[in-house]
Amino acid sequence: MKCIVPEISWHNRDPVLSIDVQCGGNAKEEDRRTYRIATGGTDGHVEVWFVEELPDGSVRVECVSDLKRHNRAVNIVRFSPCGVFLASGDDESTLFIWKMSDRDDDFHKDVGDLDESEMNRDKWIVHKTLRGHLEDIQDLCWSKDSNYLVSGSIDNSAIIWDIGKGCQIGILGEHKGFVQGVAFDPKAQLIATLSTDRDLRIYNASTKKVIHRIGKVQVQALPQKLTCVLDNSEDGNVPKSVRLFHDDTLKTFSRRMDFSPDGEILFTPTGFLELGSSCLNTFYAFSRVNLTTPAVVYPMGRKTSALAVRCCPVLFKLRGESPPLFALPYRIVFAVITEDALILYDTQSSLPFGKIANIHYTRLSDLAWSSDGRLLMVSSTDGFCSFVTFKPDELGELYVPGETLDTTPSEIPKSSVEKTPGKIEKSDEQAKEEVPSLVSLSVHEAPANESQGGEQKSKMPFVIRARSAKHGSRQISIISTQKGEENSFVEIPQKTVVEEEPQDIMEVEGTGKSPETVEQVSPSKPDGALPSAPNSQQKKRVPFQTLSSPKTYRKKPLPS
Repeated sequence: MKCIVPEISWHNRDPVLSIDVQCGGNAKEEDRRTYRIATGGTDGHVEVWFVEELPDGSVRVECVSDLKRHNRAVNIVRFSPCGVFLASGDDESTLFIWKMSDRDDDFHKDVGDLDESEMNRDKWIVHKTLRGHLEDIQDLCWSKDSNYLVSGSIDNSAIIWDIGKGCQIGILGEHKGFVQGVAFDPKAQLIATLSTDRDLRIYNASTKKVIHRIGKVQVQALPQKLTCVLDNSEDGNVPKSVRLFHDDTLKTFSRRMDFSPDGEILFTPTGFLELGSSCLNTFYAFSRVNLTTPAVVYPMGRKTSALAVRCCPVLFKLRGESPPLFALPYRIVFAVITEDALILYDTQSSLPFGKIANIHYTRLSDLAWSSDGRLLMVSSTDGFCSFVTFKPDELGELYVPGETLDTTPSEIPKSSVEKTPGKIEKSDEQAKEEVPSLVSLSVHEAPANESQGGEQKSKMPFVIRARSAKHGSRQISIISTQKGEENSFVEIPQKTVVEEEPQDIMEVEGTGKSPETVEQVSPSKPDGALPSAPNSQQKKRVPFQTLSSPKTYRKKPLPS
């Protein structure tokens, strides 16, 4: 692994807000590898570059196209999975879809086979102009087939676009805060959105309806211990509501999450847990089997927050020394950026295996993997970009399945609530299948590294790990560096987080009531009226007002 920071002016020394690499746009040669990447900055330009990896591990960067249609800062750029389109969103709520112009023959040619004269003629044109948002666009994500695109904006909504027709086919407007992160399921079934209202919402991509709303859990904090208890028992203890994500006070413009290449895991940044009197920044991994509760909680410390997550598109074989965290026959490598560091993880360990810090003067803004997993790029607001190159098999041996990776649509996860307004009722069979599993929490002492002055410090202070089976138990291990803490195990019944429908039901907070006690607050309907469709919002009556002022009449003086 080698980190390189080319000393070039990417956007006239203005902050670089986003970076992405074209899928399949690399020349497969042993002596060199060439990639086509795109960057967006506050200067309002989208720059297209060719990056060539030299035999000594360094890179050569050349600008081949400057796209100038944006009038304000470009917050996000993303290549389509097919490699044909390039999407860019700006502060003017405008979304452009770019496409190569009159270069059909050269476009399908490997980038490394183009000579210098051809590379200087890399031309892109606007294929579609998509307008529908009212405020800045913060994040984009393509569908696997490159036919659809989802965008998130600070107008509290996410929009699903049909690229072929150039129009919107759905507006996801349930959030009450800025939508700073969106993710499209590789199996084209789910869409995830993350907002400053501290909620993660999972939508059905077909019906555009919310099937899960994950924002808080009912917990009871243990005093002076870095553990939390999910309690749904009837022993008289009133559970406490604890949020899972940061609010809008977190200083970040994006909360970019990502699905794993197989669609089995969803990684979400900007996590936040209140552990007693202290707080812990985290990021989460949600399993597709149960999207209502984090399967793994990765701690980041008390002063560092995870801002974005991207998965490596290449899968790797399992290592033999430790069991995986997920029941998968391969490892998934993913990278996380904080304000000043790039951290590398895989799904076989809860600890990171690599960290690169203090390579930029200001905060990091975005990251991207190459399609072969050999190059990892990071952008920064100091106007520079970093490249991390990997040698063959440095991340591990490539996983070659007997069949093609299964990304075919499977059964959509069931919604966490019933769609019938009013009291939520479940059948006996469903109640038996949805028995809350037991969660065991354990506190362990982590190995510390010796430092100067006789003090001992650890790179990662806490590690929280959860394992679950469909009808088994889950175990969360919290590794602490504090001495004197004994191993303790607490059996905790897990409470499923239910979706809330603000227009139909209202939950009385602080009472500890179960979802079965939710009362209907929608207006009553007279006899003979047609029932409204589930999840349909009740329209409010707005008094009609005119712009003209009311007329005034002069009173005649009374006769004397």
